[in-house]
Amino acid sequence: MFRHRQPGFTWARGFSLAAWADTLALGRQCEVCRNWSHRSLCDLCLSRFAPVRARCTRCALLLPEGPPSHTFMPICPRCMRLPQDRDAQAEALGASWSRACCAVDYAYPWDRMIARLKFGGAAELAWPLSGLIVRALDDQGARAGSGGHITPERQVDGIVAVPLSAPRLALRGYNQSWELARAVARRLGRPAHPRALQRHGSLTPQAQAQRQERLRRQQGAFIVPTSARHVVAGRRLALIDDVMTTGATLQAATAALLEAGAAEVQVWAVARTA
Repeated sequence: MFRHRQPGFTWARGFSLAAWADTLALGRQCEVCRNWSHRSLCDLCLSRFAPVRARCTRCALLLPEGPPSHTFMPICPRCMRLPQDRDAQAEALGASWSRACCAVDYAYPWDRMIARLKFGGAAELAWPLSGLIVRALDDQGARAGSGGHITPERQVDGIVAVPLSAPRLALRGYNQSWELARAVARRLGRPAHPRALQRHGSLTPQAQAQRQERLRRQQGAFIVPTSARHVVAGRRLALIDDVMTTGATLQAATAALLEAGAAEVQVWAVARTA
């Protein structure tokens, strides 16, 4: 399962060596500051660039600063004001997934690391970036209040990734979201399902599109193939992507998983744009 290869991708270029080095606590350079550390991200860079802060469990934006929350599902003021009727919720961010978790803001140095993972062939960066996701999940679980600490591995039954279109996968050589998904799965001891979701047709780049346009483009963009229904139906799934922007892609992928019978879908990402 964890040795699933994408076209043109060599396993040795993946995160296996990085994971091995971190597991054995061998000396290596921090991926941010390049100083020697016992992990791929040193403690100083984590405390400086990835401070643990509370985020809305619906949209993953930072919550306002204040006293520690004892609410099981802390929601930001914007999401609390969302309309209650189903038609309006269909257009609202996070209306379909049960929980969102993003580790950091999409800013230095994480934006550069994600770009290297995504466009620079540095698939090994999936390992340290996946550690940020698990770290954020641990913090979110620790804030569960009356529900007690909910460990990430107890939250889901399986992990899936937002897929790339076939032309983009062929061009890039691997899917960075899948690399993150299988790295997170390895850390949590959960199964990862590489073929649970497929792109339905080809999509034009939409980085500059507004949210409503992105939602329109993404409608029906994903399907769960018949061969993968058994790993989706009745399961609690984590859906992983590298960056959460408007949430339109994650919304469409979540809808496809729920339509195929998933009991619950959480969305996890490395970074959240403001």
